[in-house]
Amino acid sequence: LKDWVKQNTPGMPIWCTEFGWDTFEDANGKHSYVYAPEEAQANYLLRSLFMFMGLGVEKAFVFFDKDPNTGNLLQFSSSGIMEDPNHGLRKKISFYYLATLQELLGDYYFIGIEKYREGDPQVFSYLFQHEKDKTQLCSVIWCRKAQAKYDDGTTVTDYRYERPGIKSAAAIIPVDQSKFGDEIQVQVQDAGENNSLVVLPQISETPVFLFFQADELSEVQGQQHMNPQQFQLGAFPNPFNSELTVTFSVNSSLPVTLSLFNLQGRKIAEFDLGVRETGEHQTMLNFSGLYLATGVYMLRCSTAISSQITKIAYIQ
Repeated sequence: LKDWVKQNTPGMPIWCTEFGWDTFEDANGKHSYVYAPEEAQANYLLRSLFMFMGLGVEKAFVFFDKDPNTGNLLQFSSSGIMEDPNHGLRKKISFYYLATLQELLGDYYFIGIEKYREGDPQVFSYLFQHEKDKTQLCSVIWCRKAQAKYDDGTTVTDYRYERPGIKSAAAIIPVDQSKFGDEIQVQVQDAGENNSLVVLPQISETPVFLFFQADELSEVQGQQHMNPQQFQLGAFPNPFNSELTVTFSVNSSLPVTLSLFNLQGRKIAEFDLGVRETGEHQTMLNFSGLYLATGVYMLRCSTAISSQITKIAYIQ
């Protein structure tokens, strides 16, 4: 889909206008083919949003807010995060999971994929940074059994999250009946050192929000494991005036896009670089037609499956 958009409507953002899972099952065990038990629905919705971010989808809409018909077997009749008015608009587990996401990450923006299907059970990890305090980071982590069609209760015990310079950490897991989740006790080892790490007693199919204080991302982003696609992103001169040379290296052949954002997260421009082969690349961008104000901006280099971001400063 992204390849088609780049070829036919370059620069057009990609949205997913509806996705969801039904939660109704009748007394005979019948249900729609997009059925998931309530807890699985909550996990699927939450994880899908993070995976959409990693794929470069700019907006994705959960389908629906409330069920059209909670007790109906028709597809999407019970895919809401609340039941229908005839059932009292009862909030499902997914309501609380999504509310927790909003409460916890409302001031953070997506940086990139740290782990994607690593090991068995497969581990996923997506990194976020606070929009104002760049030392505040959050890694959203979960696991699942490789090749599993459905959630089956898979867990990993004593999971070690490694990153240089972690000074302190706290972890939250979404739970039913709470918009703020439950705290998980974690241990920080070798705080502030290059070999610092956080030990989580357990990760599961429900994403854990691991908040930690560390050096700014510009100082630690080289330690990210951007699987299965990895960038080494640079830009010079920095500060720049009208033209900026961007360097990056990729470890597999995929279409590459450069996007410019202001510090409020608004996209200002996008540059389609086409498919780039494995290796190092360099390209020159000209910003003279954008009438930028003097200040700091964020430059994101992304493919269909991962991205990396760096700060650049523009001067008139």
